[in-house]
Amino acid sequence: MAATKTLSILELLLAMAIKSPRIAEITANAEAMAALSNTDKLSIGSVLEQNAITYKDKTAILYEDSTYTHFEYNALVNQYANCFYEHGIRKGTVAVVFLENRLETLLLISALAKLGAVASMINANQKGAVLKHSIETDQGDYFIIGEERIADFEAILSNNLTFKISPKG
Repeated sequence: MAATKTLSILELLLAMAIKSPRIAEITANAEAMAALSNTDKLSIGSVLEQNAITYKDKTAILYEDSTYTHFEYNALVNQYANCFYEHGIRKGTVAVVFLENRLETLLLISALAKLGAVASMINANQKGAVLKHSIETDQGDYFIIGEERIADFEAILSNNLTFKISPKG
């Protein structure tokens, strides 16, 4: 019987990095991350803004048949953030997110992060009592529901399932 070889995650990552044409960039980013301290001011929003400047025309997102540069992605995130802000979402706001994985999911999570809000994700496959439990557990201030999940959300309401959502204190 042949001996089984165990490969650690670190070994796997190193092997992948060595084969990457971007090894210099990956190494530089890893070194920059290692140099961060607890007092550094770094957020998803600040990274998106910096990437929009530094990597303006480089591809940030490939989704289905669409490609978005860092600049374009940041601009879309800003549109979402402005919309959320106009609807009252601020730093510390909890937004329950219930939609399938798609580009808009990434955009709205990034936008919420830019505002300092919290995106509380609900598994898009949940229905009925399980969905009701997740909504009660998440205790969100806002609900962001994808059109493909509206029927599941409304089914809970039409089944007269009452929610036990505590007021924020």
